[in-house]
Amino acid sequence: ELFAPDAVWTADGGGRVNAGRRAIVGPERIVRLVLGLESRFYGGRVTRHLAAVNGETGLLTWMGGRLHSSLSIATDGERILAVYNVLNPDKLALVTGPPPDSSTH
Repeated sequence: ELFAPDAVWTADGGGRVNAGRRAIVGPERIVRLVLGLESRFYGGRVTRHLAAVNGETGLLTWMGGRLHSSLSIATDGERILAVYNVLNPDKLALVTGPPPDSSTH
């Protein structure tokens, strides 16, 4: 099992961008959300890079040369306990470093 049975996905748009207002609980619901977001919004137009985010394994997603979101994952060493997806522009402004090249990952 990749996810703990009570794994939680939360999103932070800071009231400035669309993000889920409620936490998503449970592996099946999280996977459906991710697959839906991927097919509906991203569709290969993004660049992603692994990064340390708040001391956890994370993923930075870039769209059009701009940082779109920062995703971090909390684990118990074996399974995913929580996923934190930050889309809040104020918080993303704190991420340093140049945007990646335009290749899609």
